[in-house]
Amino acid sequence: MIFKTALRALSAATLLATALAIVLIAGAIALGGLLCQYVGLPAAAALVALTAALVAAIAGLLLKPRSTARKLADQPNQDDLLSRAMDLARKRPVLAATATLAVGVFAIRNPKLVGALVSALIAKEAVTPAKR
Repeated sequence: MIFKTALRALSAATLLATALAIVLIAGAIALGGLLCQYVGLPAAAALVALTAALVAAIAGLLLKPRSTARKLADQPNQDDLLSRAMDLARKRPVLAATATLAVGVFAIRNPKLVGALVSALIAKEAVTPAKR
């Protein structure tokens, strides 16, 4: 059920992106044809490229996620590995993606070692008493 909903949302987003791309290309062609009559073909091509760059810059500014950065003094002390890793992923997403890719390649090449690590983590959680 969740997979079907996610697949429908993904296909709707793909359809919307495709329709937007078609509209933008048609608009660029129409703008180029209109400008070609007044300024010539090379200048019209340059103006269409400039317009496309402006549209992309404005869309990038509108779609940019809002900053949720806090001051370092406001953040609690992060001692556990998971919170440090998530903080690193927020600060340096390219590094986090590269590390994730490297771990994936390592997991594919060494499945027995990954299985041993996972079973050790599960066994550690089963033995560790709950904190109160």
